[in-house]
Amino acid sequence: ETAACPVCLGGGRCDNTTGCCICSPGFEGCDCSRPITGRWHQSLPPSSILPDATPALSMPPFAPFAPPPPPPLDLRPARRYAAACALCDGKPILYGGVLLGGASEPPITRAEDNSLSSSHPADASAASELSSQLWRATDPLEGYDSWERLVAMEDEYMRIPLARRAAASVSLGTDLVAMHGGLTSQDKGRANEELWLLKCGPVAHGAPPASWYMMRGAAAAPSARAHHSMVRMPSTVHTTNPAVLLYGGSSPPAGVPTGYTLAANSGDPTGDFHSDTWQLIVQSSGGAKYNARWVRLSEEGWAAPPARGGHAAASHAHGSCCASLGCMLIFGGLSSTHQPL
Repeated sequence: ETAACPVCLGGGRCDNTTGCCICSPGFEGCDCSRPITGRWHQSLPPSSILPDATPALSMPPFAPFAPPPPPPLDLRPARRYAAACALCDGKPILYGGVLLGGASEPPITRAEDNSLSSSHPADASAASELSSQLWRATDPLEGYDSWERLVAMEDEYMRIPLARRAAASVSLGTDLVAMHGGLTSQDKGRANEELWLLKCGPVAHGAPPASWYMMRGAAAAPSARAHHSMVRMPSTVHTTNPAVLLYGGSSPPAGVPTGYTLAANSGDPTGDFHSDTWQLIVQSSGGAKYNARWVRLSEEGWAAPPARGGHAAASHAHGSCCASLGCMLIFGGLSSTHQPL
C-alpha cells in the first residue's frame, strides 16, 4: 500500500510508505518546506563518527568491522585555536591559528626585502606552532573529508601573510575576505597591523583557486592589535553598500621578555587594550586590483564600550533603530584589568 505525498520542496523526494517527503539537508517537515535553523552540527573525522566496538549490524561472516581511519593530516586541518575564519564564495575559509597535539609547520620568515624563506629545522622543537596554511571546507556537514588545502596566488610585493593567531577576519561579500592584525611568531608575539584581502576563485583561466592581496598606503589605519573583531553590517533599505567595522582588541607590550615562547604566551589578551571603532572601505580598481581605506568613527556624543579584547561581535538589523542602518553587537571579552566583561 502506498501513500500520496504532498509536493516535495527543496529537492526532497517522496516516501510512499509514509506519505511524507525525504528532505534534502537543511530542510524538514512533511513537504520539506521548513528550513532547519538554530541547530549545531559537529564535523568529525570518520573514526570518531563510528563506534570502536562492532556495531549490532548484520555483517558477512569472517568480516570483522573496523572503522575507517581518519584522513591523513595533510588532507585536513590539524587541531588548532585562534585561527581566522570567514565565508568566501559561500564556503568556510580557515587560516592560521595555534597548532595543537604536537602538530607543527616549518617556520616561515620574511626578510627586509620581503622575500620569504621556509625550512625544516633539524630540531623538531624549533618548528613553528603557528600555521600559515589556508584551508577551505567544501561541505562542512560531511566532516574532515570535505576539507581541501588551497595554494593561493601571492601578493606582488609581500607574497603571503605570515603565520599568525588571533587575527580578525570578515567576509566582504561573495568572494572576498578581509583579515587584519594578529600575532606572528616573527614579531615575537607583538601585534601586527597588516590588512590582507583573500579573493576566492581564479583571476584567470589556469590561475590558482585563490589570491592574496596586501593593502598598503592608507593615510590612517587601526594600530597593530590582536584579539579584536570585524563584522559586516547587514543590508537595509538605507545601506546599499554595508559597512565593515573593526572594534577593540589588545596589543602586547613591545618589550618581549627573553625566552618568549608561543606556548607560554598564547592565551588571554594582554598589554594595551583598545576601544576605538574603524570603518573599512574596499573598492575594486579594475581587474583583480583593490583599494582599501580606513575611517575612524567619532565617539563624540555617545558612550563607547570599555576597552576590551577577546570579545564576541555580530551585526543585526532588528528593532526600529537597527532596522534602518544596522547595529553592531559587542559582548564579553577581557577588560584592561583582565576582568571578564
